[in-house]
Amino acid sequence: MFIKTEKIAKSKLDCFWPIATLASTVSGLFQHYFIPNQHIDVDEQGIPAKCRHSAVQYNANKPYKWFFKVYALNDAVTSYMWAFYLFRGKDNERHDGIPASAYPVYKLANHVALRGKNYIMHVDNYFNSLILCQLLLRIGMHCCGTFRPNRFKPKFVFYAKTGPTKGKARGDMKQHKVAESVWVTSWWDKKPVNMMHTFQSFWATVQRNTRNAISGAHEVKQLQRPTVIGWYNYGMGGTDVFDQMLSYYRTSVKSKRWPHAIIFHILLACAVNAWILYKLAYDLKKHDECGNFKSFLEKLIVQLCGDDVSTPSSDSETELDDTDSSMAVQLAPKRRKTAHTSADDPRFTGNHQVCQLPSYDSDGHRNSRTCMAPRCTRQTTTVCMQCGVHLCIKFAKNGTCFQKYHNPNCYT
Repeated sequence: MFIKTEKIAKSKLDCFWPIATLASTVSGLFQHYFIPNQHIDVDEQGIPAKCRHSAVQYNANKPYKWFFKVYALNDAVTSYMWAFYLFRGKDNERHDGIPASAYPVYKLANHVALRGKNYIMHVDNYFNSLILCQLLLRIGMHCCGTFRPNRFKPKFVFYAKTGPTKGKARGDMKQHKVAESVWVTSWWDKKPVNMMHTFQSFWATVQRNTRNAISGAHEVKQLQRPTVIGWYNYGMGGTDVFDQMLSYYRTSVKSKRWPHAIIFHILLACAVNAWILYKLAYDLKKHDECGNFKSFLEKLIVQLCGDDVSTPSSDSETELDDTDSSMAVQLAPKRRKTAHTSADDPRFTGNHQVCQLPSYDSDGHRNSRTCMAPRCTRQTTTVCMQCGVHLCIKFAKNGTCFQKYHNPNCYT
């Protein structure tokens, strides 16, 4: 009873208290082994988890509708995850003057390794606001990102999708200085693009494919575009690329216990960051050894498991060593299913017995193979001890596959 009461008290203070130390320690190690480039970004991550927990979020538009939310700061060039923390709901540490949308960015950016070094923070329209830009300027960091015009009071004139403020032609631009060292830029492409930034923007030329209204022919058109949009496209997306790499090899283990989902996510994040550092250290390209994440994971697993892990042998030389020498079976090489009807065939003579193999051998290789009986495609782990071939023992019309394989009358 005392232990249960203590757990309830800890959960009220921190709903992630069982793994809070692990998460903070790993985040600190990520910061220790890498120095970010000038362009960094903050965005949300999701840990799929369909369990009972106060911090589980629901969003029908996400690939996983139920998830734990994680705020992550990533390097924009390499996608390295430099810092992260788990969203716990209402944060009691947040000051009243800081909006809830701006607090995650400020919390991750307000670090001694980032303050006063002219880093450029890239955020999307959920996080960005005038207050966030001013907070980042106080700690010596620039901010760049899209924003929501309805957050301004009084409202400035920006381009809108419809109405009198709709842009007349692609390439139209507007710019306002809303505060000290804070500008907003509105650019009309096919739809309005609104940016807020703490450094000045200039004009650059970009190409757009357009269709002639009269002839209907496609043509390339040169348009004027603010340089801040190009910087935003360059710097935003490090967290999304990191999430993409996480999604490729996310564990499929299902559990109702929420710590498992977070621990597996942290371990996989460690593997992705290790791969990024490995590529930078050895200047690897895509087609080099360990140049892709899958080959790096395979090598990492072999090294972590020690020297006992050997490469899988060929199917023609697969062996199974059992503790009982009388039950050891030498498996025959794989061959195409043929229907020999000769009475001298060794499978029609001798004493044939069934041996049930375990699902995996001592080296972790699967023992299941396709049944060798004609017109059977089942996967089985039962083997004939004399022939060394896999044969299932499920009943069919004329008996089991084991019986049909050793009966010459079944092939006439």
